[in-house]
Amino acid sequence: MKRVAILIALLSPLIVQAGTPIAQTTTIHPTVRDGQEFMGIRLLGTLEIAPQRIDGIALSELSGLASDPATGLLYAVSDEGSLFTFEPRFSGRTLTGLTALSATPLLDADDHPLSGTAADAEGLEWLPDSRHLLISFEREHRLAEYAVNGHYVRAVPIPSGLNPHRFTSANKGLEAVTLQDGMVLTGPEFPPQGSRADRHRIVRADGKRFTFPRLDPEGGGLTALQTLNDGRILAVERTYRSIWIPVVIRLYVFGPEPDSSVQLIAEMDNGQGWRIDNFEGLAQLPDGRLLMVSDDNDNSLQRTLLICFELVDQSPK
Repeated sequence: MKRVAILIALLSPLIVQAGTPIAQTTTIHPTVRDGQEFMGIRLLGTLEIAPQRIDGIALSELSGLASDPATGLLYAVSDEGSLFTFEPRFSGRTLTGLTALSATPLLDADDHPLSGTAADAEGLEWLPDSRHLLISFEREHRLAEYAVNGHYVRAVPIPSGLNPHRFTSANKGLEAVTLQDGMVLTGPEFPPQGSRADRHRIVRADGKRFTFPRLDPEGGGLTALQTLNDGRILAVERTYRSIWIPVVIRLYVFGPEPDSSVQLIAEMDNGQGWRIDNFEGLAQLPDGRLLMVSDDNDNSLQRTLLICFELVDQSPK
């Protein structure tokens, strides 16, 4: 029985309290080190977050990320409808640590925890005017405003150029959301039915439509959006088909207008030495640095990674 108890303890997620450091530094490429450039980005630190429970809530399946520029706090949502608050730590401009401050379930309009298909939170954005969070959901496709304590505030309209009935499946919905010029900008993971399969489509609240390439017309999915300080948009495309085929993460910059140029600024392929995972969330810090988090799908073969980087064309000179 003692051996069984030890085995269960080893396999169970670590239980920690809020205020505990929760991550270890790691590398995501054998030769590209922190401070070095790769294509159009410069790496500035990577953390690995082990499976654990914060205040009784599983810290896994992180799919959206947002930062409060006033406090420096970092927020994340999970596919299970949980909201986490973190405090990142830096040495100079390099990410070196992460502390968990709180974890709470997202609540519905009646103050009940979200459950089932209603809980699948995917995209996250900071709302500077209200100091609340904008969350996009799939399965039950919707946008909603939430307070930072997890309480529901109001529904937010999906841009009229997007019809959830034309999404390719319930699980290929609003993975990504950001604000541009104060307006919601969002799009589905896969191109909607009836649109070009080789282009991702995102739509702004005023009806403006943006597109960028989908290099893998079968497995390429839009997983995150972030408007940059200069008004351009950074998008993450993840190509994933199975554990037997390499995961590829591509970063595109485009905008600020629909007819502006599109640039592929980084392509990380775990068949080419990149120790990456299923990146799904983006947040920008006030100085332009970016944080990107991966969703481990609650799978012991995957990892929750938090990477810090900056765009070479926006880095301090």
